Amino acid sequence: MNEHVLFCSDLVSRNETQITRLQGWCVGSVRIRGLTLQTAESEFEPLVYGLKRDDVENAYPGYARARVSGFKLLGKIDVPQTHPGALCVETENGMGKENHVLSVNLDTRDVQTVELNEETRARGAKIDNSIGTLSSPALETRLKDSLGERRGIRLRLDVINKCNLRCIMCHFSDEAIFKRPTKQLTTEEFKALFDEIGHDVSDVILSCGDEPLLSHFLPEILYYLAEKHPEVAIEFCTNAMLMRAAIRKTIIETRVARIVFSIDAVTKKLLETIRVGCRYERVIGNILALRDLRQQLGVPFPAFLFNFVLMDRNIHEAVAFLHLASELGAESVDLRHMVPIKTYFDPADLLDAKPAKYNYYREQIAREAKKLGLKYFLPAPFQTDESWIPPEKMDVDLAEFRRVTADLAGTHLPNMARRSMGASKPAEFSPAAEFGVTFCPRPFSEIVIRDQEEVLPCPWHGRPLGYLRDGKSLMDIFFSENFARLRRNMLRPEGDPNCAHCPIKSGHLPTAPNE
Repeated sequence: MNEHVLFCSDLVSRNETQITRLQGWCVGSVRIRGLTLQTAESEFEPLVYGLKRDDVENAYPGYARARVSGFKLLGKIDVPQTHPGALCVETENGMGKENHVLSVNLDTRDVQTVELNEETRARGAKIDNSIGTLSSPALETRLKDSLGERRGIRLRLDVINKCNLRCIMCHFSDEAIFKRPTKQLTTEEFKALFDEIGHDVSDVILSCGDEPLLSHFLPEILYYLAEKHPEVAIEFCTNAMLMRAAIRKTIIETRVARIVFSIDAVTKKLLETIRVGCRYERVIGNILALRDLRQQLGVPFPAFLFNFVLMDRNIHEAVAFLHLASELGAESVDLRHMVPIKTYFDPADLLDAKPAKYNYYREQIAREAKKLGLKYFLPAPFQTDESWIPPEKMDVDLAEFRRVTADLAGTHLPNMARRSMGASKPAEFSPAAEFGVTFCPRPFSEIVIRDQEEVLPCPWHGRPLGYLRDGKSLMDIFFSENFARLRRNMLRPEGDPNCAHCPIKSGHLPTAPNE
């Protein structure tokens, strides 16, 4: 058979002028990179393509990418019932990429075989731009409508560009980065930045890779958020060294929703070797004090989350760490690999090179977390035929942890009437969930500000999509052509070229809790 595609519309809903819902599958004798559907205005609106379809793979095993052949329309598009279905298929073969425009029947569930030939290629050649650069007005309209219905943006930023530690796996181990001049957002600068976007923000995370407790303005920023934007959930990540009595009081008064504690060992010597500059007793003592204050006041906030960076030197302590985190009141534990984007650490610590060792401990970690009833995030096992067992037994207990006493409380308890907590929207109704069928929902639901200047869709994106120095508001940047093009690429099976080195997609940073 000549080059061709198989097309099937599983579900279509429409009225006289619009298609309101469409999903199905499409496979080809050549690789399909993307699908768009022609509207009544002769524009081409992109479909999400690359969704998992095991049923299609079972029915058509001879097609290489049948397992990821599903498509779905997000939003609504103008296609009257009298308008013939015109599907643009972007294909790739040994000669490169090309577009084919095909006539398909959207209103039947029959499988349609459509030949790719000079006529379909000529129709595709009339499209000025490739699918990768076409606009997507229906997609952008749906996102705006979604944000109009509910808060849905997760804003991440650092309020200061400094850290008090020089952890071996972190960029602050670099002398030049550690000693760079201090740059921090004042309360007024933060207000000016946040006020114009605050009504769309569901969560604000006041740290990306730096230590927020070093900021002189953090308490004022927390009170501002608590009083002016009580519906926004506040979160930050800290090494806990500076979390003394005064800031603990502020955390409770402003009802900080979540704190992520970064701890990578159970024993004192190992923790202080990894997190260079920390003091074991102070880190643990400060967390114990906040835990006890939370219990004393009978409040559920802040939730405690723990990050544990897995490496060759500490993975033997990971199981014991689950018990430590549980005793500290953890809601969840996020165990993650070191990210090999830029080597600030000894490559011998990477577990990628020791897959069998990781798999051995991974099984123990998963079993123990389930026994404790602790929600946990854990990278997938490595594919290897090797096996590994410890050359010698390595017992790890919590003796040093249990000898630590809680830091002294402050002179006054928090004023619990200070903030009226708003009701947050359930996560299942957020834009992140609504656009979760795409390659990645972050460009639809997240804004990251790096170095208090660069605007990105996530901390790992390959290039900034805007700059605060240009004088545009965050929402102007979020709905700019750069973000729209990126969101449009999220409808592709491979995402955007600037997602190529994403540690989430590589499995180094798991984002879904393990079952």
